[in-house]
Amino acid sequence: MKYKQLTAADRGVIEGLLQAEYTQEAMAKMLGVDPATVSREIREGSTPTGYQAKTTQLDYERKRVSCRKKKKLQSPQRQKYLVRKLQLGWSPE
Repeated sequence: MKYKQLTAADRGVIEGLLQAEYTQEAMAKMLGVDPATVSREIREGSTPTGYQAKTTQLDYERKRVSCRKKKKLQSPQRQKYLVRKLQLGWSPE
């Protein structure tokens, strides 16, 4: 089965199906994902009060932003420093 990221709608479906007491295998089949994906989603997204799709989606979005590669030249001070060193003949490496 091809890997697929869960969407906010998928998480809402999982929440509803959990309340309706569907099995993880049945949920996975409905969503077209591997049962392990549903199991992991429920395990990682559950709180003491249960699985909440909205909270889990917000957590996913927060993690997604922080995992992106950082831009090296965002700081104006760092830009000036690098330009000076390059002008002096330093290697870009």
